[in-house]
Amino acid sequence: MTGNFGKYVCGFLVLLATLAGQAASAQQYAFIPNVGSNTVSKIDLSTNAVVSTITLPAGSSPQGAAVNPSGTLVYVTRTGAANVAVINTATNAIVTNIVVGTSPRSAAVSPDGTRVYVTNYGSNTVTVINALTNTVVSTVTVGTGPLGLAITPSGSFVYVANRDANSVSVINTTTNTVASTIALAAGAGPWDIAINASGSLVYVANDANDTVTAINPATNTIISSFAVGDGPGGIAFTPNGAYAYTVNYGGNNVSVVNAVTNTLHSTLAIGTPNNSGPWGMSFNATGTAMYMTRSASARLSVISPATNTVTTASIAVGTTPYAMGAFIARPNYGQGALVSGNYHTCRLRTNGTAACWGRNDDGQTNAPAGVFKQLVAGNNHTCGLRTNGAVECWGNNTYGQSTNPTGTFISLAGGYRHNCGMLANATAASNGTLKCWGDNAEGQAPAVAPAGTNTQVSAGSSHNCSLRFDGTAAQIGSIRCWGNSALGQTTPATGADFVQVVSGSSFSCGLRRAGTIACWGDATSGKTTPPSGQFTQIAASGLYACGLRFNGDMVCWGDNTYGQTTVPTGKFVQLAPGRFHNCGMRDYGVVQCWGSYNVYNQAPQLSLLPSSAVLGPVARNSPFNLSLSLSVANPGVKTPYPVPTPAFGLIAGALPTGVTLSASGVLSGTPTLAGSYSFTIQAEDANGFVAQRAYSLVVTSPDTTAPVITPVITGLAGTNGWYRGNVTVNWTVTDPDSQVTSTVGCGTTLITTETAGTGVTCTATSAGGTSNATATIKLDKTAPTLVPTISDKRPLFNSTGTTASAAGATDSLSGLASQSCPPVATNVAGTIRLNCTATDNAGNVAIKPVSYIVIYAFVGFTDTVVNPGYFNSAGLNQPITFKWRSLDANGAPVTTLTSAVITSAAYACPASIKNVTPTSAEPLGFQNLGNGYYEYTWTTPASASCAKLTLTLQDGDHIHTALFSFQ
Repeated sequence: MTGNFGKYVCGFLVLLATLAGQAASAQQYAFIPNVGSNTVSKIDLSTNAVVSTITLPAGSSPQGAAVNPSGTLVYVTRTGAANVAVINTATNAIVTNIVVGTSPRSAAVSPDGTRVYVTNYGSNTVTVINALTNTVVSTVTVGTGPLGLAITPSGSFVYVANRDANSVSVINTTTNTVASTIALAAGAGPWDIAINASGSLVYVANDANDTVTAINPATNTIISSFAVGDGPGGIAFTPNGAYAYTVNYGGNNVSVVNAVTNTLHSTLAIGTPNNSGPWGMSFNATGTAMYMTRSASARLSVISPATNTVTTASIAVGTTPYAMGAFIARPNYGQGALVSGNYHTCRLRTNGTAACWGRNDDGQTNAPAGVFKQLVAGNNHTCGLRTNGAVECWGNNTYGQSTNPTGTFISLAGGYRHNCGMLANATAASNGTLKCWGDNAEGQAPAVAPAGTNTQVSAGSSHNCSLRFDGTAAQIGSIRCWGNSALGQTTPATGADFVQVVSGSSFSCGLRRAGTIACWGDATSGKTTPPSGQFTQIAASGLYACGLRFNGDMVCWGDNTYGQTTVPTGKFVQLAPGRFHNCGMRDYGVVQCWGSYNVYNQAPQLSLLPSSAVLGPVARNSPFNLSLSLSVANPGVKTPYPVPTPAFGLIAGALPTGVTLSASGVLSGTPTLAGSYSFTIQAEDANGFVAQRAYSLVVTSPDTTAPVITPVITGLAGTNGWYRGNVTVNWTVTDPDSQVTSTVGCGTTLITTETAGTGVTCTATSAGGTSNATATIKLDKTAPTLVPTISDKRPLFNSTGTTASAAGATDSLSGLASQSCPPVATNVAGTIRLNCTATDNAGNVAIKPVSYIVIYAFVGFTDTVVNPGYFNSAGLNQPITFKWRSLDANGAPVTTLTSAVITSAAYACPASIKNVTPTSAEPLGFQNLGNGYYEYTWTTPASASCAKLTLTLQDGDHIHTALFSFQ
């Protein structure tokens, strides 16, 4: 729904839906630093001719050049001046010179264009430059003599070749510190470094010992080293990562390396002029041409990777062209572009042809033949911009939206049922006037478009917006909008600092130079509330919008009914939101789409077959053949997705020796070495959709060994080999040499009944014989039985050795492992509770309590109260005193009683009663008289009766009684 024409301003890249580079200036250039002439040669890659020579200050001795991803700036290392010249590629003017370390050699720009890294050979450092401010933000000390360097696709690490130290430094770009140092062979002399597109392989060209070292960046360990030509210098991978090229200064040739097997594939003779000293190299954006400097003959040659031949032998440049680094801009989106409509998706392939898929009831996916440089998609129509500026549209034409307009266009924008474009006029200053066609119900496509020049135009459902390039200085970079204004979508955010504008259904958003986003119009579903932070590009569709952060993260906001704004993990380089689905392009043209309303397969989901991760086994020296394929996850929807012929490749691991993978996905060969092999295969169709799967293949020797059987027992494990809960027995049966042909008793067995030993047996057979294994299960789920006892349950206070405790435990199945009760203690009076325990051999534990009472020795009654067996006589309503003495087991007085209780119970009076006259009244209540003597005074009832009086001491169990008559 939006046009993608944009421009790079103050370090912010706005990506275009073009084959390579910006629509307004799609041409690519190479920038060759010439050490001997203090110049930089600018070569037009469409003609392979020098179009400009940029003069540097005397004494510069430029050796390295790195172009940022957008192609707007080139960073040239001035080795003789200890600084880096920043050159504007449009004007060829030096923007600034940045002071770095001594003898700077090579430079590299981060994938997001925000950082530049420079090796300083003389000071053993790497300078880190903020590309937005052109200031040094860090200096990192590395090994001695740093030369070449390369950045991982994620931008997370920088690999530096330290020539004099024979090592590679790995810099963490988050902390700007050396995270690892990889030692190379003594005398290797590492010169340059390259990293493949997936970031899974690092190559180091060692010019002193004529080798390339392969490094695994996941572990920063050396995979292997292998010989190439004499004196390898520059090195680079092809875009698909299948091959790498090294230019060999001493051998005057180029080595072609198989990056799958890490071996020399072939050697390319570069022809005359002889003794030319090949030095630096760089691929163009699409990877279809490799440019190589000839330092000794002041020439540049072009090599075709497709044919491994020199297609252009001699382009004259300055004296001694070294050209270390990526001297050609290679935008991440250089291998194609992606656009989405309502229910269809289109992309430019690497050769510039268009491919579309999804709903096709109006012919919107019937892309015409030929080459395009930009595509846009509307509701049910698509338009493409030819390389000559002509426009060709296809699909629904109810409103004339697919009627090809006249004129030469710079870029296009596709709306719901209309389109707009910017015209290329007679002079550069007048470029960018507007022309719209299609539905004009809301004034969005008037016969005469708004006047003025623009740098970009976007189209929504019934409104448009553009970036102004006319008016006063305060107006250039502001946004103008026209068409339906019902929801404020034609009232843009203020300011003249915008670098991109995009339009959705009834809203628009603009990207400011500082990287922040402003949105306006229909605010439902949060469409006009963008996230904070800095972005490098934005895109909008019907009811939502997306932005790309500097680190490659894609963030979306707005309607998420079908999961359109739920972005998959990983980094992206281009955004392509559709109405009911969303798409993004990753590095090197890989496409991923998502959204649950995928009934037209506009967001096809592919998987690699076979789906089983385990292949084989296959016997050594036996033929092996397996065809892989790509499968569509939802083939039964309204529109099928015919998978274009995919290309297969090995991206991780290693195939068995003797087995190869063809580009068409056939694993075949005769494995010659037994072992277990793990590898990952990727398939990518012509539209950029990718599927990967990790496989394993076991190559066996002739089978002489029976299967290996291992029980897998689950249950509540006890001790001594016993289980304490239900047990499940399963089995694993493996044979690394041949298939297991039969099994008996190898299923699942559940044991729930207690047993002292039940055997479960599994038997398996293979070509190597028959084996069996038995698992014996012992199951005891019952805890021991406890009958705890106390030999004297009423011991005297402070008694010793008179009583003992016993657990009395038994267990009839697994047997007792231990039993115990705490010892009997008598130093505290009252009821004492002990917990006795027992454990059986299975680990079951039982706990049971037992109690006893510690009592005092009692001497009494004395004085006026006669001991039990006699009736005591007392007057009514008179005090009676009970006296007694408490002793311990040793006869010692107990002096610590603090209370006692007298209770009265009715008792039948006998016929004759012995009268005892009570003494005079004592104080009421309990008294401690000392030396173990105590008394308790109690008042008699007010009416005649007989009673049984009970004295209870504070031990809780020492009870003494006396009979009374009250008269």
